[in-house]
Amino acid sequence: MKNCIKNITLIIMFFALTACAGSGYKNYSDLSSNLEPSENTKVFILRDMGFAGSAALVHINLNGNKVAELGEGEMTAVDGIIGSNVLEPEMGGIAGIGMEIPIVEFDMSAGENKYYIIGLKMGIIGSTMLINETMKDSWVRSAKD
Repeated sequence: MKNCIKNITLIIMFFALTACAGSGYKNYSDLSSNLEPSENTKVFILRDMGFAGSAALVHINLNGNKVAELGEGEMTAVDGIIGSNVLEPEMGGIAGIGMEIPIVEFDMSAGENKYYIIGLKMGIIGSTMLINETMKDSWVRSAKD
């Protein structure tokens, strides 16, 4: 009986600790090589740190494909396509119930990069996810914080 309780406790702790870990980078230095000029079109996304919704992952969908799951303070760089793109994040778990989710449509040309910061705005009745397009310097500054 003692072993059963111990095993159940370990399983619960495993899921609790891994539930907040996303597929993005936690350190700017791990992603900085992607910022070098290239012929590829890249979309850089940072999940702003904040207390609200910090335990839930933000699922990042680009052009209908799930490309990343970002935990608090995580960032990623994904390939965009030349032409029209659609960025649609989703809040995972129960934190996403009733949340207003924005959809951002944007065009890209060859070698162009886009930079976005995703944040949460808490309200009395519900929450709203915000997607802010920014310049490279501002994105880098936020990613380093």
